[in-house]
Amino acid sequence: MLRAIRARKGTMFLRILAKSLKNRRTRIAIAVLAVLLGASLVSALASVSLDARGKAGKALRSYGANILLVPRSDSLPLGAGKLEVGSMGELIQESQLAALSDDIAPHMAGYVPYLYGVVQVAQQKVVLAGTSFGQVRGVSPWWQVTGRWPSEQAPEALVGSEVAQKLQIKPGSSLPISYNNRVQNLTVAGIVDTGAEEDSQVLVALVRAQELLGKEGSVSIVQVSALTDKQPVAATASQIEKRMPQVQAKVIGQIAQAEAAVLGKVELLLAIVTLLVLLTSALTMVSTMTTTVLERTKEIGLLRALGAGRGRIAQLFMAEAATIGVSGGILGCVLGFFIAQVIGLTVFGSTVSLSPLVFPLSLAVALVVALSASVIPVRRAVNVDPAITLRGE
Repeated sequence: MLRAIRARKGTMFLRILAKSLKNRRTRIAIAVLAVLLGASLVSALASVSLDARGKAGKALRSYGANILLVPRSDSLPLGAGKLEVGSMGELIQESQLAALSDDIAPHMAGYVPYLYGVVQVAQQKVVLAGTSFGQVRGVSPWWQVTGRWPSEQAPEALVGSEVAQKLQIKPGSSLPISYNNRVQNLTVAGIVDTGAEEDSQVLVALVRAQELLGKEGSVSIVQVSALTDKQPVAATASQIEKRMPQVQAKVIGQIAQAEAAVLGKVELLLAIVTLLVLLTSALTMVSTMTTTVLERTKEIGLLRALGAGRGRIAQLFMAEAATIGVSGGILGCVLGFFIAQVIGLTVFGSTVSLSPLVFPLSLAVALVVALSASVIPVRRAVNVDPAITLRGE
């Protein structure tokens, strides 16, 4: 018997809830829209924020490496960014670089070895840089090459723009290079402009530079492009030093600081915008629920007169708020996913992956906003005096 009474009460409660939602479709729709906007922005910004660190780090890494490996020895200024690197007499054995391909590989986007030496070109002293052009294109895609990239197998070179201008060199020109009575006749495949030290260098395949300089199996420095979405750059540098005790891993400060600063500002902006939109949604919800309570004062008084307690009245209004929150949360999550794709394509040039955390987060936020915004209106509803209300006062 008691179970049957509870069942009838539950059925009556649902009928009243459905009737209330149906009779106030316009106001309910406004409230759902307000929650939907907040939830959609939470969904979009959460998706972008969870995916932004990797994408922003990738965009920033396109401007070059963020770790420099040098021999653990006395140093002098040479190489990328005028950093202190190992002296010309100290070299890194190329065989040691195998350590970068094991447990450190998941934390790197790539690395580029360089071997430096001073050679003679047309009676002029020029810095020769031996490297892997394929690896350079992966780590430094911003290099501007007029002509084409050299072949690793052919006797070709990439000439810096300053050297090309000084020696009147253009793509297709012959380039004889000499070092200690060793001579190599190369063909200029292209002219490179980086805005850095490479503009004053002649770049050739690493094997060709090792042969000319008589330093087979050795490199001067290694530029590493470390991923920043899984662990800090400094942690990757420390990990490299542990695996390669003969080298010193130096974090290129400007790029690493730029990554941290940009990503921090992006996340702060996302948080501020999200809070402002949620505040607006909450205020709209408060206004809607307050108006609903005022319009239903007589209905509340009648329910109280028929025996409905304050708890039951509170449950009714909170159920309405929860319905609004769930509806707005689900629709907002779907809309937010499409907004995230627009942001991803506009800012990062690629789509944003949907994290499994986004849907429960958006739904939870929508429910919290809807329920918390209804506390004050519901408190007013449960304090309605049925005797005064039914007398029309």
